[in-house]
Amino acid sequence: CSMLSNVTIPGSVRSIEGIAFYGCESLSSLHLPASITSINESAFASCSSLHALRIDSSDFTIGSSAFFRVYLKTLYTNMKQVAEDEYIENYFSSSRESLESLTIGSSVEGIGKEAFSGCLLLSNVSLGDGLSSIGNYAFRECTSLVSVDVPGSVRSVGEGAFSQCSSLSNVSLGDGLGSIGNYAFRECTSLVS
Repeated sequence: CSMLSNVTIPGSVRSIEGIAFYGCESLSSLHLPASITSINESAFASCSSLHALRIDSSDFTIGSSAFFRVYLKTLYTNMKQVAEDEYIENYFSSSRESLESLTIGSSVEGIGKEAFSGCLLLSNVSLGDGLSSIGNYAFRECTSLVSVDVPGSVRSVGEGAFSQCSSLSNVSLGDGLGSIGNYAFRECTSLVS
């Protein structure tokens, strides 16, 4: 499937089996509808041109290496797994050094420990209104991140959540915030407001 550049997954699809789209090197974007309940092992592995991914489903299982050697630049996710520790490492490890834009959907309630830590090119983050917590070191060392708007639904920002974000210059904190962890903005040397 080296010439396949576009695929439309209909809302009737519940599961994408292992290696279903493995090595589709020309596939550039993918929209996974809310109907998806599972993506199995290596389903999209080695789709090296897949740079934009939208995941509408909030509750599904994802097999190991499902997106191995996929270098996402843009990610929209509603996955409840965002609340797990080391989200980007566990599900999109190859994208740690390529991800530029992230949108967290309104179904996501929490961002886990080190979820997006070390995403050096991540410059644009949009957080959904359903979010209630940002975990420890969630965005640590996202050195290209310039600004972030924490919605009013967020009750806590964890320890070191935005630490070492050296380009971060503007942070807007919502009215619902009850606690900010130690070192949450440590070494944010560009922070002015």
